[in-house]
Amino acid sequence: RSTASAMTQKQEKLPEGIVIAIECEDERLDRASRQLMSKAVNSTETAGEFKLVLSSSELLDRFYQQLMVDPDLRGMPWNATQLWKLDNGEDEAFQSIAFHSGMPEENAHQEDALALCNSESDVTFDCAVISIDDVGSITQTFAGKCSMLLVIADDRQKLIESSGLPKHEQLFWFTSTISLSEENL
Repeated sequence: RSTASAMTQKQEKLPEGIVIAIECEDERLDRASRQLMSKAVNSTETAGEFKLVLSSSELLDRFYQQLMVDPDLRGMPWNATQLWKLDNGEDEAFQSIAFHSGMPEENAHQEDALALCNSESDVTFDCAVISIDDVGSITQTFAGKCSMLLVIADDRQKLIESSGLPKHEQLFWFTSTISLSEENL
């Protein structure tokens, strides 16, 4: 196969949305946090609040830690953030962010966002931060009620194989560099 056709085939295997592939984990997480911060600031400026859903995946622990300690993220509008868990998974990270961010206690909702979307027709979210391992649990209903999806993917192969996430206008995948060599096709 030619390199051009190999690249075309490889691009066809990438999931829908914007794939941001950066080898350095710190830089990759910085880009993801800047995207989140931009959405949060925009939402609070236009709607007065930022409705955020967080996955409980251990893969996201470092990202969540960065949200709490990175000086560049001090402008995150936690006092105007409404926070939900993606599902009924472990909620240690959720509780830590709710407690340490400075958000009002009543803004940390214990409801499962996936179940909430299925039971309430008028609920919407501004952003969901999920891991590559959560992709299979995201329904079209949930994706349709969430303005932006941020997916942190530590496994390049899982990213390439990922096709379970519904199409979405604002879908960002943050992953390691994806090799386009023919041996990986």
